[in-house]
Amino acid sequence: MADGTSTVNLLGGSIGTDLKSGGSSTLNISGGSVGRHLEARTSSTVNMDGGSIGQRLLAYESTVINLSGGTIGTHLFADANSVVNMSGGTVNMLMHSYSNGTINISGGTIKGELTAWHSSTVNISGGRFEDRLFASNSATVNIFGHDLQLSGGHLTGTLADGTPLDHVAITYYDGQFLLHEVPEPPALISLATAGISGLLVCLRRRWSSRR
Repeated sequence: MADGTSTVNLLGGSIGTDLKSGGSSTLNISGGSVGRHLEARTSSTVNMDGGSIGQRLLAYESTVINLSGGTIGTHLFADANSVVNMSGGTVNMLMHSYSNGTINISGGTIKGELTAWHSSTVNISGGRFEDRLFASNSATVNIFGHDLQLSGGHLTGTLADGTPLDHVAITYYDGQFLLHEVPEPPALISLATAGISGLLVCLRRRWSSRR
């Protein structure tokens, strides 16, 4: 168990059962394996860029999980004001937010269902999804991309990272999906170019007026 203000680095080897972090500690996982569950509590931080967790990664009580690599065997669970930032890695089954938890997904792969419950928030700008998306009990799922459409429980379009969307998206009991259009990369380049060109024109005019 990582506790207090300690920092624990897991670089290899195998932990046969469960691993816990708590009390503002930091746990860095770059390799090795946890046989069953990793449970993060009480404002601890877990940074995972490799290795594997056999079953569940559970985040509670204002913890922060930064997942950029590695594999979660079954569930990734964000609860009670915890925050999960996923930019890489793989969740093999269910990704789940609950009770004011927040999940930010910009990359990685979720092979099972993504579910948001009970006033939690999920923000999706990238990543690959292989099953349905689900929002219930006043939870909000924000989708960032372009050409986004949600009709008859079917979500299509392209995420901000360029990943295509074609998924079942289900809402119950005041759950909601909010679609946020962002410029495509060529549009961003065009905007930047236009801004630079406009600045050069203004500078030329200013310079000419001084001559």
